[in-house]
Amino acid sequence: MQVRNDLEGGGPVGVIWREKRQFEIEPGQLKAIFVMPGTTEIVLEGDFGQLPFRFASAGEERVLLSLGPRPRSLWGRLTGASTVQITEVERAFLAAYVPPPPRLQILQMWIGQAESPAAFYSFVGERDDYWSRDDEERDDYALSDFIESQGQLWFDHDFTEALVADPTLPAEAPAAERFAGSWSDKWGPWVDGQATVPFNVVWFIAVDIPHGRPMERQVRAPCDATGAGVTLRYLGEAEFLA
Repeated sequence: MQVRNDLEGGGPVGVIWREKRQFEIEPGQLKAIFVMPGTTEIVLEGDFGQLPFRFASAGEERVLLSLGPRPRSLWGRLTGASTVQITEVERAFLAAYVPPPPRLQILQMWIGQAESPAAFYSFVGERDDYWSRDDEERDDYALSDFIESQGQLWFDHDFTEALVADPTLPAEAPAAERFAGSWSDKWGPWVDGQATVPFNVVWFIAVDIPHGRPMERQVRAPCDATGAGVTLRYLGEAEFLA
């Protein structure tokens, strides 16, 4: 982050960037921020309230911004408009955005019926009392009702996603539309082709595909599962590039 003081005076103004207060600057200072492709938003925060500032980038860029006083008109005094303004001074293009090559994704897929979202999340989620138990108690206590139904005690929840159908869409609608989840446009058509009964929940677990090491499946012997208010059917593994 580069800083240069050009003017004196004025109170400090906070800069919120990436949802955190990053630093304070004074009117007249120049700041350089480094942005990635897409839309970046910063928010100035001071006695004037909050003032958002957005700009778009097609690649990695260094953007030099200037903070200075805003001329006060009569209308500005009456409405309490911000007394500061931020101006983009220059940009320095660093690198074009090059999307990563498609990578193989493998998902262990379950679909089913749940009487309510709460029942579904309770079945597949971590048990409320799991982490309150000591290490010895957890040696033979499953992390969730779901993983216990698979004959295991533990799996990594970071690889999972639990989805409930949009209740405003008909059951005949494509899965990619009914379930807003990661890669739904990829696995949705595959699920539709495998499903033989109505379903309102989807549960999948991604297979870890590390570089130079064997794949690691979180569930070693996946099977159908039944719990309180929930019935899941194991469909198999969906494979696609994403």
